[in-house]
Amino acid sequence: MLLGDAAGLVDPLTREGIFYALLSGEMAARSIARGGNDPIRSYRAQVNDTMVPELRRAAALKGGFFGARFSRLMVRALAESAAIRAVMVDLVGGRQPYIGLRRRLLKTREFGLALAYIANSATTGA
Repeated sequence: MLLGDAAGLVDPLTREGIFYALLSGEMAARSIARGGNDPIRSYRAQVNDTMVPELRRAAALKGGFFGARFSRLMVRALAESAAIRAVMVDLVGGRQPYIGLRRRLLKTREFGLALAYIANSATTGA
């Protein structure tokens, strides 16, 4: 069984792999402890059901995440908003999945940052 980085279980956005290393280790241990005919198949199914969809969501977001405009906005948001910082801490810590990230960011009500991003996009054409 390959675990963590060796299994390619690294978040494409945050480049973080510790959470996935620990989680895959737990899944491997559970699969082995259960016994059964094929603990490797059980482990693979757990990884495919839980981690792979999350990592695919992150990969789909990757294109826009590393652009200069978005990076500047992210740095500004992290500097100015404790609510945004809390969301990002939870994202990196594995407590905030990508599937609900947009909704949670909207709940921070940091609309001024979103408007700044839109205004910058309109003036730069980028």
